[in-house]
Amino acid sequence: MVVVVLATACAASKPSTQVVYSSHLTSLGEIITRGGVTLDTSVSRDGHGVIRVDSTGPMMIQLAEIHPPDTEGVTLIYRGHLRTQNLRGRAYLEMRCDILGNGESVSRILQSPVSGTSDWVSEQTQLVVERGEHVQTIKLNVAVEGVGTVWIGPILLSQAAVD
Repeated sequence: MVVVVLATACAASKPSTQVVYSSHLTSLGEIITRGGVTLDTSVSRDGHGVIRVDSTGPMMIQLAEIHPPDTEGVTLIYRGHLRTQNLRGRAYLEMRCDILGNGESVSRILQSPVSGTSDWVSEQTQLVVERGEHVQTIKLNVAVEGVGTVWIGPILLSQAAVD
């Protein structure tokens, strides 16, 4: 896992952004879901590999589980790259957050899922964590609803302070 802190150098009115989690997904070492998942070095941009999912039906791929140190009063932003081949159905990013005392909140990118055969597409979903709410666990997933091949490239979870 690579953790980096970024701050904007803009006007004081803009919130700072902090990277909470980042992975190029160049190995299966950190991937939680292993069934139907392999490392593929033939389609990555840098030759180091990406995650390949050969789906025979609906499945959820859990890429990471993060226990964030401080996520009160922030917007969580989950970004990732997806590519598909002959996907009969759709694939999209999903972020699940366990919030202390409030249960689970889910954020999905359903407006523009990938399907069919596509080149690399950048996707993003976000979730606002109100002041007084404390996130215990964040799960970064890719949902595949259908049959076909999905590749998953670099993923990033960042947070920005809510004004």
